[in-house]
Amino acid sequence: MLEKLHIRNYAIIDRLEIEFSDNLNIITGETGAGKSILLGALGLILGERANLSALRDNSRKCVVEGTFDVSSYDVISFFEENDLDYDIQAIIRREITPSGKSRAFINDTPVPLTTLKKLTEQLVNLLAQHQTLYLNDKQFQLDIVDLLSEQTNAANSFRKEFKIYQQNCTRLATLEQNANKQASELDYIKFQLEELENLQLSKIDEQKEIETELQELTNIDTIQSILNEANIVLADGELNLLEQLINLQRKTEKIADFHNDYKVFSDRIESTIFELQDIANEIVLKNDTLENNPERLSFLQNRLDAINRLQTKHQTSSVEGLLSVIKQLQEKKFTIENADYSIKDLKNLISGQKAKLAESANNLSVKRQAVLPIIEKRTDKLLTSLGMENAKLKIQLLKDEVLGINGFDTIEWQFSANKGMPFVALKKVASGGELSRLMLAIQSILAGTMAMPTIIFDEIDTGISGEVAKKVGRALKNLSQSHQLICITHLPQIASCSEHHYFVYKQDKAQQTYSSVRRLNETEHIHEIGQMIDGKPPGETALNAARDLVKEMNE
Repeated sequence: MLEKLHIRNYAIIDRLEIEFSDNLNIITGETGAGKSILLGALGLILGERANLSALRDNSRKCVVEGTFDVSSYDVISFFEENDLDYDIQAIIRREITPSGKSRAFINDTPVPLTTLKKLTEQLVNLLAQHQTLYLNDKQFQLDIVDLLSEQTNAANSFRKEFKIYQQNCTRLATLEQNANKQASELDYIKFQLEELENLQLSKIDEQKEIETELQELTNIDTIQSILNEANIVLADGELNLLEQLINLQRKTEKIADFHNDYKVFSDRIESTIFELQDIANEIVLKNDTLENNPERLSFLQNRLDAINRLQTKHQTSSVEGLLSVIKQLQEKKFTIENADYSIKDLKNLISGQKAKLAESANNLSVKRQAVLPIIEKRTDKLLTSLGMENAKLKIQLLKDEVLGINGFDTIEWQFSANKGMPFVALKKVASGGELSRLMLAIQSILAGTMAMPTIIFDEIDTGISGEVAKKVGRALKNLSQSHQLICITHLPQIASCSEHHYFVYKQDKAQQTYSSVRRLNETEHIHEIGQMIDGKPPGETALNAARDLVKEMNE
């Protein structure tokens, strides 16, 4: 529901704000006062093309903003899919800068115009002359048939299952394509895997261990020489360090009783002797284990070279990376070798889904076909009451051999406005008034059964007057009990039915003309209807007629 419309710097509108009723809103005004300008501004937030000529003042931007109550519409998923903040009150804004740049916003988040249009087409149906009617949408036409045949849930369930079926068909095509392509790659995958598995990699830190051992083997002569020298200095030399420290410790032990400091010196020297003895023993043991092993050196060097080569080949820098590559190749090999089984299983699944969908689609078709005469009859009856005695609606349900999102069915609504005239596709009907009254009839049938967009009727009074105008007014009044309607009219019969009556007028300020809108109070409402009956200024007879008309149309 459109709660509020704010317009700034658009055409001859400087600034205005309108708050709409959730029932029937009537807009009247003299020709040229700006009613079409109001619709043009509204069209901007519905995704119409922007134009620099829309700016009244070329130094300021044009802003059109609509506040909508979306609590009754199933649009939460739309907001989630487009990464938008959802609230039951949606603020939709369109801006045109002086440079001509157009920007669109939903709840203050910039969005592409296509996104804005996708949302607003669910919220507003603008029925201006020669504009596309919401009823022209074939999906909407079919949704109406499903609703009135009481199988909306079944149709929605079918569409969900059909999308899963489509996904599986796409997956099957991908599997078959990949299977053909990957079969030729299997030998190479096996070669790569064998090459890696022959290394028998098992430890993540093996490369580091090999590099450490290689460094030791490569420098073994230097290591042995230094260890021998260390052993001589510590224990095996004529004047080795340990023997000297032992003699020194004995001497300090003689003076240990003279003062505690000397005892500490003696103890520390003794600890050092023990530590150096351990070091000397470990050096001897380590030196005994060292041997010059060219075969081991060659083996390790070759293994390291193999690891480095495969790391370069597979674009990784660690053994862990190579182990990951092995796992990936094993999985790919398994997938390719078992592709035939996966394809066979998926084909069986798809076959079962298709059979189930075909059965559901046939059931949908039968029930849809059964309700068509009822819809046609009720619509024709309502059109007659709205002054279109010879207008007829014909709904054709055509069956396709190929399953689609709606089953086997495609639909076309056809319309004939006059006796003897052929039925033509609804989208080809030219008269704005005829389209509006047809939409009014359909909406009346649907009243209370589904959340419909706000309907804006322009020229619904084209070609009617008198008693027919009263019937149209009453139909609008009845429909507005369940849907928000905004109706631009020149007829007092329709204006008399309003919940809120808005008057569009021009006024001059500082040698410039502005278009404004104000909501009429009860007295102004009667006065405006009187003017619509008798012209300016309305006489007492016209005012009395206006009062009687308002009373009659609201009984």
